[in-house]
Amino acid sequence: MDQDGGITLTNGPPPTVHPTDPGVLHFEFGTGWSGIGTDIYRHDSRRDLVTKTHNSYDRVTAFAFNPAEPGVMYLGTAEEL
Repeated sequence: MDQDGGITLTNGPPPTVHPTDPGVLHFEFGTGWSGIGTDIYRHDSRRDLVTKTHNSYDRVTAFAFNPAEPGVMYLGTAEEL
């Protein structure tokens, strides 16, 4: 996958593979400097499709999935003072 007008690739948190579908990868782009929030990308390798969802929180530093409900994703954020 290449960066373009719809996808921003960074050296941020490592991408996360979906717990029940190894062909799906999640990654993010966001910054707290301009208050733009965070874009959460989902790459489906079988369909070669990237979708994006916007979240208003800044500084997402980790993804995790609920073990009992793999469709529930948690976003970890950090605030440095």
